[in-house]
Amino acid sequence: MLPTDVKDTIDLLHLLVENYQRKQLHDTEYQKCGDLFLEVDERTNLARRMRGISLIYDLIQEIEDAFYGIFSPTIIWNTAST
Repeated sequence: MLPTDVKDTIDLLHLLVENYQRKQLHDTEYQKCGDLFLEVDERTNLARRMRGISLIYDLIQEIEDAFYGIFSPTIIWNTAST
């Protein structure tokens, strides 16, 4: 006779085999791998969006720098006085 915990483990393994054969993977480690990949994809997409936001702010800064560089009161004053 097997100890109770060993028998319970064997029963769980048999249940796992049945779940795989019926493709009922919602409560298996295999399904958890799929969930993990989805989590990685979501975080990757979030990181891309966050980088995009940073690039937009950089672009805004470049535009402001260029605009104020051209229309700087010092440059306009120096150009008008010559």
